Amino acid sequence: MSARAALLEWVSLVSFRSYTDVRWDPEPGVNVLVGRNGAGKSNLLEGIGYLATMKSFRGAPDEAMVSFDADSAYVRGEIGQNGVTTLVEVEIKRRGGRRANVNKQRLARTADLLDPRQGPQPV
Repeated sequence: MSARAALLEWVSLVSFRSYTDVRWDPEPGVNVLVGRNGAGKSNLLEGIGYLATMKSFRGAPDEAMVSFDADSAYVRGEIGQNGVTTLVEVEIKRRGGRRANVNKQRLARTADLLDPRQGPQPV
């Protein structure tokens, strides 16, 4: 593994798309998601992608990530890199806006999560 490689330890989705509450712990190595059409495979991948990029790979607006019966969706996960585990949590609000925490510290700007030069900047 290179010095920059990061591994997803686990991901949790609450009120995210079709999921009420799910946690997935990928096994080391290659993982394969298998299920019927509409089972939520793409929604799980979208949640993982959202945690990494703060946007939908489908090009959907943030509000579309929130289950129809919820006010907010939550995406949480731990990422391991170079022996260090980082907890990333994102709240996506139906009425717009999102809030991100890294290791339980709120970020000043969610964009800081994606800036490899600067890294997360808690408030």
